Amino acid sequence: MDCAVYLLQYAHHLCSAEKFLFKPVKKMIDDRQQEIDTMYADADAAKQKAADLEKYADHLQSIKDERDAMLRESDRPRPEA
Repeated sequence: MDCAVYLLQYAHHLCSAEKFLFKPVKKMIDDRQQEIDTMYADADAAKQKAADLEKYADHLQSIKDERDAMLRESDRPRPEA
């Protein structure tokens, strides 16, 4: 009889632990995982934006180089015919 009582008490403690310990801890872990996932997504977005800005800067530099070449060409004296 005592064994059955101990088993019932043990089962009750396990259920209580599930409700008051495991669920809050699992929620805390899930919330933290969500924060980490968001941080990684933000980092990926920032990395992509940086790559896009670098491409834009390179394109802008090529336009400036082309402009400078055209200006140098226009400043050259033309041979008279």
